[in-house]
Amino acid sequence: MALSFAFWCLVAGLAFCALWPAMWADPAGTVRGVLDTALGYAATPYETSKFFLGKAVDDPGPLFYPVVLAFRTTPLVWLGLLAAILHEFTNLRIYEPRRFEITALLACACLFAAFMSLGAKKFDRYMLPAVVALDVVAAVGLVGLGEFVSQRFGGRSKFRVPSSKRHRLRTLDSGLGIFIVLLLLQAGHVLSYHPHYLACYNPLLGGPRLASRVLPMGWGEGMDLAADHLNRKGDAEELVVATGGIPGFAPLFKGQVKGSTERDVATSDYTLLYISDVQQNPAAVGAFGGQRLEHVVRIHGVDYVWIFANTQHEELASYLQGRVGPDDAVLLDASSPLVRYYQGPCHILDSARSEAEVAARLREVAAGHRRLWYVAYPEGDPQGWLNWQLSAHALLVKRRGFPQVSLSCYLLPAQPAFGVTPLRAGPNVEFGGRLRLTGWGFAEDVVEYRQKLGVALRWQALQKVGENYALSLRLVDGGGHPWAQVDEWLLNASGLPTSAWEEGEASEGRYLLDIPAGIPPGRYQVRAIVYRTDTLERLAVLDEGGSPAGTEYALGTVSVASPTVPPTLEELAIPLPLSRDFGGRAELLGYSLSALEARPGDTVELTLFWRALRPMERDYDLLLELRDGAGRTWMEARLPLPNESYPTSRWRPGEVLRTPYDLLIEPAIPAGRYRLFVNLLDGDRPVEESSAIAELSVQGRERLFAVPEISFPLRADIAHRAALLGYDLDRTSVEPGGVLQLTLYWQALARMETSYTVFTHLLDAEGRVRGQKDSMPCGGACPTTGWLEGEVIVDRYEIAVDPDAPAGEYQIEVGMYDPQTLRRLPAFDEAGKRLADDRILLGRTIIVGSGRKQP
Repeated sequence: MALSFAFWCLVAGLAFCALWPAMWADPAGTVRGVLDTALGYAATPYETSKFFLGKAVDDPGPLFYPVVLAFRTTPLVWLGLLAAILHEFTNLRIYEPRRFEITALLACACLFAAFMSLGAKKFDRYMLPAVVALDVVAAVGLVGLGEFVSQRFGGRSKFRVPSSKRHRLRTLDSGLGIFIVLLLLQAGHVLSYHPHYLACYNPLLGGPRLASRVLPMGWGEGMDLAADHLNRKGDAEELVVATGGIPGFAPLFKGQVKGSTERDVATSDYTLLYISDVQQNPAAVGAFGGQRLEHVVRIHGVDYVWIFANTQHEELASYLQGRVGPDDAVLLDASSPLVRYYQGPCHILDSARSEAEVAARLREVAAGHRRLWYVAYPEGDPQGWLNWQLSAHALLVKRRGFPQVSLSCYLLPAQPAFGVTPLRAGPNVEFGGRLRLTGWGFAEDVVEYRQKLGVALRWQALQKVGENYALSLRLVDGGGHPWAQVDEWLLNASGLPTSAWEEGEASEGRYLLDIPAGIPPGRYQVRAIVYRTDTLERLAVLDEGGSPAGTEYALGTVSVASPTVPPTLEELAIPLPLSRDFGGRAELLGYSLSALEARPGDTVELTLFWRALRPMERDYDLLLELRDGAGRTWMEARLPLPNESYPTSRWRPGEVLRTPYDLLIEPAIPAGRYRLFVNLLDGDRPVEESSAIAELSVQGRERLFAVPEISFPLRADIAHRAALLGYDLDRTSVEPGGVLQLTLYWQALARMETSYTVFTHLLDAEGRVRGQKDSMPCGGACPTTGWLEGEVIVDRYEIAVDPDAPAGEYQIEVGMYDPQTLRRLPAFDEAGKRLADDRILLGRTIIVGSGRKQP
């Protein structure tokens, strides 16, 4: 038998080589490729194999194939297997047993199922070899069962089975009758599934109804019925259908068939949802917004195919039909059945190869039109060129979302400036010595509300960058208030972050800044900030000498014009609406406050929303007051309305504006509750009684004016605004990786309008920073804007020493800087001489890594 098996294997191998020409040229490579492909597929689960026992799973596990065999075999096979096992392994046998053959076939089926269970990719069809082996065993068992029944209950007939000793016939009268009945039952059950035999499952286990809740189902059965349903429609040849089962549906359907991507679904007349999709995501049946369930294909009581009619094309066409005028154009970014439903011309822009081509097509579409209706489909503008051009060069006046598309209406200028934004050479400014800005450009120099400011930038990596950085672009007014901001990762043309950039690699990026509703006309600055994505730490902008010059770089200025289409109150989105009339000139529509509680020295951001009621010939100022419960005024500020470049004399009736202000809480204001009053000033005269709009709670803090005992007294001066009286140290020796506690004693010499940051650096013998802590005084609890003249501030810091700091003598330097510009404040010694590098070197030496006990 072993020799026969070896001969069979040899013949099979020769046939394999003879029938596959690839084996003639490279037999070793071909076999290796087959094995690699098979193992690769086995290790990668496919979507429809991720369902088992009623839920989606990554790997069905070892129980999958035993359950498959139970459902994919029949009651007749079960009966035959039971009979074979009893016949071969018990005393219930009437002829010489075939234990070796039966055992080999059962072992083959079991081992094959076990081997296939090792792969992550599992399908019921992979068990066909095991089913064949089980069928053979079942056939032997059924023959044995017939012999047993015939011997017990029947006579003789011509049907015999061979014996090892002699050939003789045993009667099968009763056995033959049983076989006929069983075969008729089996045939009737199977034929009831014609022509969808793959939908047949073991009825003893509940058939397909239970199988649909246990095993992944669906190999295309039912798609023929879905095709018949759609082919009966009069316009079947024009229909577009989206489905994930293209091979089983496309050859049977008269119309066009697409895949099941989001874009395909949105641009199709019908969508087919198959049973395998629903098994993995039961909510998918109800997830097709804008589509109506038209028909369900059922096979033996199991839903196999859901046919959804896409009704949004008719809804969208009806919406456009009642709004598109003779001066309007309709633009689609994908071919869609909408063109059959909309009774008007449609332009399709879905195959542009460059931004220049998109701009040229837009100029053609816009010619002679005042408005453009843009129908945006999912993935219809993959490069973002179309969105960039329309956002930067047209005014978005209306946008409506449909279930699967977005409809936008743009107001076109008389001469649209659609085109590629040119990049100006320079400014070659460096950020942290890692990135260089080598080019920039604005899509337009004059923008307005409903338009976006397009900014194009070109970057170059100065070295291999190990971190990921992001860009923040900000639109800032003359007072430093940010009006718009966009943050995006810096990516190259391949979409890779800066950590993957090579030295010298260049990359271009395009960004859009929203122009907010209510922004006053005037000149605004565009600033660029680069920061790490993980720590949000900014890169310093380096000047020509390579020294830090702040963290924000001014790209240039743009003009904001009065809006062609003013914003509505809904678009203003006023956080706290109200209505206060000031002499019939202007109405205060509402406000917003960044905080309702503050401390002395804090800055509270206030935004007021105004509407001009009539033309104003005079320039009015804004009066803000903070009063206590007794009516006493503790703070008063006279401010331009809204700014110096757009005074009230230029306001147009009905115009709405928002005006931001920074309220600095005076250092001397006592703790308590205060009311914020607003008024307009005509010269020095209020136009009306001041109106209270909000309450603000001021929290006090303990203040110290007597100089406490200081371990290491000294005298130094910071910009003649603060004096350093001395410091304390918890130790004078520390190990690398340790923490040094430093306490500074400041005394306020004058009021400060800016909140400064204190720096404390631990320097080695070569002046390198080996530990630092930069912070607002008292960890932000006592900003310099809240200091009172003569007040003493006890300011504590914990300086972490670098773990790799070499042993030696160290010094500590301290000082202050403006966090916006990174410029240090001038530092002077006790004699009034300015100190080098604007830093104060503390006299006490710190020993790092000595191992000695501190004194």
